[in-house]
Amino acid sequence: MKNLYCKTHFSFIIALLLVSFISSCAKKATTTPNSTPDGDSGVINVPDPVIYGISPQSGLPNTVIKISGSSFNTTPGSTIVYLNDLQMPISSITSTQITVTVPATANSGQLVLRTGTAQLQSPVSFTVMYGTVDDFISIGGGNQLKHLALDRQENAFSDNGTSIYKILSDGRTQPITSSTGDFKAIADFTILAIGDMYVANAGNFNIVKITPDKTATVFAGNGTQGYADGTGTAAKFSAITGITHDVLGNLYVNDAHRVRKISTAGVVTTIAGNGTDGYANGKGADAQFGNLEGIAIDDEGTIYVTDREFRNIRRISADGVVTTLAGSGATGLVDGAGVAAQFTNPRQLAIDLAGNIWVTDENPSLPVYEVREINKLGLVTTFIKGTSNAGVLTGPAFSASVNSPLGMMFDPAGNLYIANTGARVISKVTFYAIK
Repeated sequence: MKNLYCKTHFSFIIALLLVSFISSCAKKATTTPNSTPDGDSGVINVPDPVIYGISPQSGLPNTVIKISGSSFNTTPGSTIVYLNDLQMPISSITSTQITVTVPATANSGQLVLRTGTAQLQSPVSFTVMYGTVDDFISIGGGNQLKHLALDRQENAFSDNGTSIYKILSDGRTQPITSSTGDFKAIADFTILAIGDMYVANAGNFNIVKITPDKTATVFAGNGTQGYADGTGTAAKFSAITGITHDVLGNLYVNDAHRVRKISTAGVVTTIAGNGTDGYANGKGADAQFGNLEGIAIDDEGTIYVTDREFRNIRRISADGVVTTLAGSGATGLVDGAGVAAQFTNPRQLAIDLAGNIWVTDENPSLPVYEVREINKLGLVTTFIKGTSNAGVLTGPAFSASVNSPLGMMFDPAGNLYIANTGARVISKVTFYAIK
């Protein structure tokens, strides 16, 4: 009996150890797929998605937002983004970035990302903005408002085509350029943060620099019509129609179916276009433009120009590739995405803090005047319009009006200024949050 008891007890212990060993192996295989003793495992552990931030954090409806993070699911249809229960169109997605558009009827709030069983929120809210229009300055005398620029002190400057003047707070004007013939047919001007002004002196085929103490010197161009890249007065210009600058102080000009860059050292190079009057996208000299006027550059180095002849807005990447951002080429004032939109006479450009592109457009024969917004994907919407040659109306943008708007400018706080040429009034658009 004793031997039988020992044998039974020994068999029980062996069975118990065997069960324990099998259980241990099973547990190891199911709970630690990525950390076996030799570092090898056939089971893939997919990390949960994480949102690091969104940019920009405020803007108008239809603003394009970039969501940065990690481990985003790139399978089509697997990721959905909401803003206050409104689904946001996704234009692109990678494992580290999602590009979405703010719905037209959205309110402010946190973005919500849903993928599979995971749901997460952006660390900050996106603030949806809208605008209200006020009179900023009404100018007296016979001066017209054409192009517009503000310095860092919010002093306003404009031109009447032959001279540039500072607009005082009471509406009086103070010339800052002489009438000696040094300036002829001013096409545009721009003011750097340090206060230096650069004038597109189209009639004299050059770019003139004016310092805050009103000292004027020729910065580029030799005063004779032609085309030549080079430094300073070794360069030649043919038909300058617009000028802007980037954050580093480099200048960019439209010149006779070309877009050209002038470095801070005065070196002139051609970015895109070959001087041929035409419409063609492409890189560098392969591109063709019609009659260019407005020009602006964003913080990423992308240039935008208005083509009045072909009634569209073109985009030039930092490496010189030209594409059409918006406009079908047909005449009209039609909102829409990309080539579904129509322009009649696109003029001047400005870019807001969220990267949206603004353009003044007009059909004077009706008359109809508009300020239109274009997001980075080319979606065009009308922000404010005017339908007569009367004065300008203030108030919310949907009920306010403009009169022959031309030059525009955003200040560092994000306020928009519009030069109403027909009424000699500068409107100020202040943006507020939609809760």
